[in-house]
Amino acid sequence: MRAAHELFVRNGYQATTLTAVADAAGVAHRTVYVRFGTKAALLKRVIDVALVGGLAPIDVVSREWYRTATTAPTLEERIAALAKGSARPMASAADVIAVAREAEPAEPLLAAAAHAGRAATRNAIRAICAGLVPGWINPEQAGRGCGHPPVRASSGDATAGMRSARAVAASTARTRL
Repeated sequence: MRAAHELFVRNGYQATTLTAVADAAGVAHRTVYVRFGTKAALLKRVIDVALVGGLAPIDVVSREWYRTATTAPTLEERIAALAKGSARPMASAADVIAVAREAEPAEPLLAAAAHAGRAATRNAIRAICAGLVPGWINPEQAGRGCGHPPVRASSGDATAGMRSARAVAASTARTRL
C-alpha cells in the first residue's frame, strides 16, 4: 500500500502502473494484478487504507472520536471531537484523494466510491448536527429521531452555540465534499 500511495502521489494516476507498483513494493507483478485487478481498484484501496489508518476497515460511526462527537455532554466537547477526529483521516488521505479526483471522469469505480464517500460524510455530519443543535431536524430523520442525546452548552448562549455548531459542520462538509 505504501509503495502504491507514494507512486500515485508522485507520478499521478495515468503514469502509475500496476507493474511499477509491484516493482516498488518488491513483489511479483502477478501478485498485484491478482489482488487488485485494476489500477482503479488499487487506488481505491490505497485511499481506504489512508482514511482508516491501517488495513482493517473501520467505518466512521465505529470510531471513538465519532461516538464522542455525537454523545459528549457539552457543545465544546462535541465540536472538538469532530474537528480532531475528521482532521486525521483527511490529512493522511488528501493527497491520494486528489489523485482519484483527477481520475474519476475516466474511472467509474473511483467516481462511485467518491460519491458514496461524500454521501456517508453528509450523513455522519447530519447525525452529529442533530445532537449538536437543539431543535435541528434533518429532513431524512424527521419524525424518527437520531438516537443521540441532546447537547448541553457549557458556556455562552444557545444562539452562539448553534452558530458554532453550524459553522463547524459546514466547514467540515466543504472540506470533505
